[in-house]
Amino acid sequence: MNTTYDALIVPAQLTQPVRIETMDVDVDVLQDLVGGNVESLAGADWHVYLNDEGGRLPQNPRAEVLIREAGADLDGTFNGTGVFLGHDPSGEESSAPAHLIRLAEQLFAATLQAALPSKSGTRGPQPEGAAPVSAVAVAPAPAWAYDAETRR
Repeated sequence: MNTTYDALIVPAQLTQPVRIETMDVDVDVLQDLVGGNVESLAGADWHVYLNDEGGRLPQNPRAEVLIREAGADLDGTFNGTGVFLGHDPSGEESSAPAHLIRLAEQLFAATLQAALPSKSGTRGPQPEGAAPVSAVAVAPAPAWAYDAETRR
């Protein structure tokens, strides 16, 4: 059974980029990413894994906004790293849905680009033994950025 999917990872630390990683989704990997025991919160065709003791972790405003804008009810705040994946109608794990990734790009003014694009160019399960693919958020330069030509 293939358990490798593209996950949208939203770290709590604002200095760390939102990214896409192709990863083998198992409990050990998820626990490593969220820093402890795992629980999940579900949306229509997606779910997010988080640390079940989130109250002791830093607040994650990016994941919180993404969850709310994607239409899920969230009581309180979201703390710690969020690992977003998809699920089909039967509840089977899948890659993070494209609409959720597009929403993250819009909300965070960033383009999520795969560092090592897959041969097929599509999101979905990767072949067994395939090397992990990671992506990072590439944000445009702010309007106030220094221009070397005009020296302003």
